[in-house]
Parts: sequence; structure tokens; C-alpha cells
Amino acid sequence: MNFCAIIGHADEPDMLERCIAHHLKIGVERIFVSLNLDDPASAAVTTRFGEGVIGRHVADFAADPFEFFTAAIAAAREWAQPDWVMLVDTDEFWLPRSADIHATANLEHSDLVTVERYNAPSIKTAGSLIAWPEVIDLSVPIFGAPEISVHAFETNPASNPPWITTKVMPKIMVRPELVERVERGAHAVVGKRAMRITAGHDLLVVHLPFTTRDRFVRKIEAIRQRLRLYGHRFPPGAAFHWKRWLEVDAEQLIDQEFDRQIVDASEVEVLMRGQILTTPAQLFERRLSSAR
Repeated sequence: MNFCAIIGHADEPDMLERCIAHHLKIGVERIFVSLNLDDPASAAVTTRFGEGVIGRHVADFAADPFEFFTAAIAAAREWAQPDWVMLVDTDEFWLPRSADIHATANLEHSDLVTVERYNAPSIKTAGSLIAWPEVIDLSVPIFGAPEISVHAFETNPASNPPWITTKVMPKIMVRPELVERVERGAHAVVGKRAMRITAGHDLLVVHLPFTTRDRFVRKIEAIRQRLRLYGHRFPPGAAFHWKRWLEVDAEQLIDQEFDRQIVDASEVEVLMRGQILTTPAQLFERRLSSAR
């Protein structure tokens, strides 16, 4: 089977380079990058990987930039003719248990695969340096506690755990010829017909939302622009964490908010013992045990 990762990019160029390199490493044959910001450095990244990677400015292929994933699937089909497309953001790293996307189970019996996504924290060392994973593999610490819900953050963000600790929505890969429209956030699609949907038990997504202060500031500015252009198109309650961060920015509390998302190195062992932090390897083992 032929896999194409569609990366929606509105992040830093070095994150894009890492994202592309990682997905090529796990066996993805083609990568289509939707360049959602006017950033020449990011466009240049897409030229470094050969003919298997292309970058296109969103305005060049999407009549409606808000629906860029839907338009990108059509463009990727024309370019790569993939059997499967994976819908990816720049800070997301898909991780197969086998290290090979082609070994994902049950693909021959599936049209759409839901893939659980987990936040990976950056870790502050004794010297106050912030370290984030250089390599995304089965040993990366991730938040895997299902009881920390995104709903708690939404209803009372000031008194609940930092957003990094919340359980986030899954992502998907899908047979592209069956897609009518990608829904907001690329968590689901509207199909041209009923689809055979399966859960990717041997596959997950590692999400790196917080790495540097400068990147967080850049993220907030991108959020501001997106909500200014398309805020009226989000349903009530959507993008609440984005809106919260704009409030934090207005209160000049960005540094404090960023610090809340970072895990101190001295806490890692305790969080691991309490299964608040876990690893992809441990999660895969639990899934196998529960299936026996």
C-alpha cells in the first residue's frame, strides 16, 4: 500500500523538517505539505527531501483555505495516487508499534482508521534548560491518563491541570477516494458512502505542542490570525483553548502559561509511577494485554 502524509503547516520551519523526516523514516512514501503561512523558510524545507515531498501554498490549491485538508486530499490524489492519506499537523509524529506504517493491522478490512493522540511534555532539567524529544520513539514520555479530560480544562481552565495534561482528540488516516469533506481539526471526515472504521491499536500519534517560549508566542499569533479570519465558522465551544490563550496573552501572562506546560525532571519518575506519564511502549503493551 502507498501512504501519503498530508501535513497542515502553520508552525516553525525546524518543526516541519523534523515532522517530514520522521514520517519518511516510518515508511510514508509521499508527503504533501500545505503551507498555511507566508513563510519562505518553511517552503524551502519542503525542497530538501527530493521528489517524494512537495509543499504548496494553501491559496494555490484550496479555494477555501479554511477547508484546506479537504482540498489537500484532492491535490494529493492527483499527485501521488495514494492508497491511504494521514492527516497530520506539524507538531504531530505518527508512531507505529512496529516502526513501519505498512505493518499497521487490519488495513485491508478498513476504510478509515482512528489513531489516538497523546501530548508529550518538554522537561525542565536541573539547570533550568528545557529539553524536548530529539527522537520520537517508543520511549518518549507522554501523558496517558484518561481521567484528565479536556472538558475539565474547558469549564474552569484557571484551577484545573495545565492543558498539556489533557486527553486530546484522535487523528485519522483514510482511503482518500472515499472522502467528501474533512471536518474541522481533521478528527473526522464526511464520507461518500458508509465506511469501515477501525481503531489503530498498533499506532498512535505523539503531539509536541510546547517546546520553546518563542514558538508558543508564534503559535498564539497564528491563532489570533486564524480566529480573526475564520472565528465565525467555529461552532460554539470549539477552539476554547485557543481563545483562553488569547486571554492569557491579553493579561500578559504568556510566560507563566508556558511554564505551566513544562514538566520538571524531578517529577518524571513520580508521574510515571502514578501512570500520569507513560510511554508509547507501555501503552501498546496495555492494549495487547487487554486484547488477550
